[in-house]
Amino acid sequence: ANSNWRSQFALGSPQHYQSLSVSGVDRVDNEGGRMDDVKEFAETLHSMETVGIGPEEQGEFFSVVAAILHLTNITFQAAQVKNADGCAVRDKQAVQTAAAVMGVDANALEYTITNRTLTTMAPGGGVETYQVPNNPIQARAARDALCKDLYFRLFDLLVSKINIALAASGASTRASVRQTNRGLTSDDLEDSLSIGVLDIYGFEIFEKNMFEQFCINYVNEKLQQIFIELTLKAEQ
Repeated sequence: ANSNWRSQFALGSPQHYQSLSVSGVDRVDNEGGRMDDVKEFAETLHSMETVGIGPEEQGEFFSVVAAILHLTNITFQAAQVKNADGCAVRDKQAVQTAAAVMGVDANALEYTITNRTLTTMAPGGGVETYQVPNNPIQARAARDALCKDLYFRLFDLLVSKINIALAASGASTRASVRQTNRGLTSDDLEDSLSIGVLDIYGFEIFEKNMFEQFCINYVNEKLQQIFIELTLKAEQ
């Protein structure tokens, strides 16, 4: 990132962020040579501009990524909260930095992570809602859930931007193909402009399989089963 973004989003080196340093690896060797992060970041910016994401929107995208990095630095310790087992944030600065990047109130962010809302049925059919403090494990789960949701929404937005760009490009391509191939039916035309990809060889076995790899393997197995089932049905 350029110096303006690093300053605006309070970014440091990879070792400063729990989510990046947990593996103990902050440099990636690519066939014996260290990857050129500056060059790859420039290519990323160029790709974003190609699909219609300008400099202002790029900053918004990276602010979300930066917020996720800062959120993962928020840690918790056990504490008594109103005579109940709860937790407290170890370093308030981590919350303040994350809140500043996100543009939200730091106290509200901390409260949201360290507390949860419970809804119960009250006598007479009513509904009662009250706040319960989270213990450190629950607070970490809430923090991670927030990070995952932010990343999920960011990914969805990026995909939608790419789809919009492809749709605009596809419209001009279809017009060109129609002009060149006037004898094609609409179905033939769609087939000639479609690419289908199915990766069914993603199952991997490592010396130590983490939960994420388990999820990937599980999904790939499910996709394989669906693929076989649909293929058999088509054949039948």
